[in-house]
Amino acid sequence: IKGMIGELIFMRDLLNTADFKIVDIIEAWQKNGNKHNDFVFANKEYEIKTSENADQKSVHISSEFQLFSFNRSKVFLTYYGLKKSKDGISLDSLVSDIKYLLKDQKIALLQFSKKLVTNGYFSCDFSKNLQFSEVLRHTFEINKMFPKLTIDEIPRSISEVKYKLNLPKIS
Repeated sequence: IKGMIGELIFMRDLLNTADFKIVDIIEAWQKNGNKHNDFVFANKEYEIKTSENADQKSVHISSEFQLFSFNRSKVFLTYYGLKKSKDGISLDSLVSDIKYLLKDQKIALLQFSKKLVTNGYFSCDFSKNLQFSEVLRHTFEINKMFPKLTIDEIPRSISEVKYKLNLPKIS
């Protein structure tokens, strides 16, 4: 749930800006089933990481394909630190907020609803009652200086790479 909350907070915030067209934002989320980066636009990709322990400030990278763009687009890592809060937002309320923002964009609304199902969302007591507040957000550009292990940087004989990034040590 926390991972999807982070992705949907990111989506909601994009929908409230004029940086991208609404339909492009919805299309970019888990584009064509992409499991490498969460949002894939024409010239930018975003990997969203979310933790309930904001003090932890480390994220798990699940493969050598995360933080990498097959399109050679700029890649960004956005980290959300959340905490449980009775005054926070639940997954269900976040979904409702986004559907409201899409109310005049029927195709985008339908596409969003389909992607929710594809990504395993269904409303239940847990998704209604578990609430979080955002306490930390940080976005990093994944450039040559950013510490990472990607398909471009490791020998082809190494695969299924998993590692942890310690965010406070990244300047």
